[in-house]
Amino acid sequence: PHRASRTCKIFRDFITCPPRPKGSNTWGPDSFIHIKTNIKSRSDIMYRFLVEGYNYGTNSIIHSDICGYSHRKWAKVGKGAMEEAGWPEGWDNDVSTDYMTGATVDQYYSADGYVVISLKSRSFFCTGFSVSAWLVVHGFG
Repeated sequence: PHRASRTCKIFRDFITCPPRPKGSNTWGPDSFIHIKTNIKSRSDIMYRFLVEGYNYGTNSIIHSDICGYSHRKWAKVGKGAMEEAGWPEGWDNDVSTDYMTGATVDQYYSADGYVVISLKSRSFFCTGFSVSAWLVVHGFG
């Protein structure tokens, strides 16, 4: 009934953020959530992450996805990585999409060499979301 034509893995996790501590502070600067993956930099892994949930702090839906390729010769991931490798300008401008306003998604390599997915919003007060990951080793085919 269910078949996969190639070896692949799909992962799904869920996270909730605790309530913001009580205080007299008004809105501050943007808040961030950094999700460090186990994808090593320059490991030739292609990936897509889908983030879905609800951000009570901004009363909005979280629905964003981001894809990338930790190419062995590229110094970074995300927008501009392919241009640095000689691809046409703007070739990788669509590697991330925010379908709703609950959070914006971005990616980078951590200082110790792993892919990190970052979410940004005005608040993550009482936020819950799931992350689904699709991973492909480029050398499979």
